[in-house]
Amino acid sequence: MQACGLLKKSAPEELVYNFSLNYTPRAIANTPIVRTNGAIVGIECRYMRFHNVSSSALKPGSWVPYTFTKSAEDVLDFSLVLMAETFIWFFAIFLGDILNIEASVSQADHQPLRLFVDSCVATLVPDQTSTPRYAFIENHGCLTDAKTTGSSSQFMPRPQDGKLRMKLDAFRFYQDARSSIYITCLLKVTAASQSVDSLNKACYTTGNVWTSVDGSDQVCSCCDSSCPTTKSRHWMRMKRDLGSEEGKTLLLVVSQNENRGF
Repeated sequence: MQACGLLKKSAPEELVYNFSLNYTPRAIANTPIVRTNGAIVGIECRYMRFHNVSSSALKPGSWVPYTFTKSAEDVLDFSLVLMAETFIWFFAIFLGDILNIEASVSQADHQPLRLFVDSCVATLVPDQTSTPRYAFIENHGCLTDAKTTGSSSQFMPRPQDGKLRMKLDAFRFYQDARSSIYITCLLKVTAASQSVDSLNKACYTTGNVWTSVDGSDQVCSCCDSSCPTTKSRHWMRMKRDLGSEEGKTLLLVVSQNENRGF
């Protein structure tokens, strides 16, 4: 580049390279004549400054700046939505219905992730610590509603690692005329390659038997007591590197009448 008369300028957001391309025509072969004029063409190349420092060789056309890649990997968009029986958008809810709830994470260019619902609580106001309150997922992923109330509530087979679906029998709070119910869940992810454990699991009951949606039923053995809350160094690193999101809230409006509601 220096041999071509490069002139480099630095601007706050750009690097600017200027060259002068000199064209000097040569005589046509075996003649003393030319049919073009000489010319000097100015060339300017502008590159955005991405604050990269690297001593490694970069291949033209394949450079993805580190700051861009890092920001993309850190984007984790958690979602909690109510779906119809076929898990498409759904809005009408009646007592006697089954609520189909889908938790998901959009992970951009992150490594493959597995989503878990760590806890869920239903309340009459957006404040998850208010009373009355009904916690139906506890102990780091134990869906207790079926065992507590004899319902048919359960986790469904995963459509993919980044999604977790549950069926929950519709309910209202006793002796309260309000039909609005807020469901607030803590969602978290681990690397899909990481084995499920007592802190990262999705368990539900079939009869009195605990079952893991990920096929590792032994991690559900603590659901009837208290699952350990001491986080291993590995789990703490994964949580810091990957992420969790508290306060994903789903608003439901449940009608007492099975034939009318919205």
